[in-house]
Amino acid sequence: MAQSAQTFGTTPETIRKEFLPGTSPFTAATRPNLESAELQVDKAAAPVLVILRSHNVDPAVVTKADHPEAYLWLQDTVSLGAVVRLIQVGSLGVEADAVTAWREEYERRLEELRSKPESVLPGLVGASAGGAGSVRSHATAGLSRAPTFTLDRDT
Repeated sequence: MAQSAQTFGTTPETIRKEFLPGTSPFTAATRPNLESAELQVDKAAAPVLVILRSHNVDPAVVTKADHPEAYLWLQDTVSLGAVVRLIQVGSLGVEADAVTAWREEYERRLEELRSKPESVLPGLVGASAGGAGSVRSHATAGLSRAPTFTLDRDT
């Protein structure tokens, strides 16, 4: 199984290096195996992708080059969810307190993304992204008239 492209750079290997440095790399022979580890990353990313789309944000536009803060925040969020999921399917020897803290942080981040997306996705949602209530310029180069502005409103 190939891993989804929309995990914001989160892979089983990045999770292992950050959260599980004492474990061996995921392979076909490990528990969880590489295929299962990739699936857990995809499953941790799924709620993030759904929430982004609910805010009319195409996950593909959130790149490290164009929106580095949002990208890294989303990468960290997916990583937290994925490590918790991986620990549930494998014997990885992690303290229960750490797993609880990671799960709570993942859930807190999902709620923040759901309820206050502008705080973690600057320039991608709200007025700064050209949504309802934002000001658009209709300026055209070379015209002798002054530019006009329109206030977008929900109808």
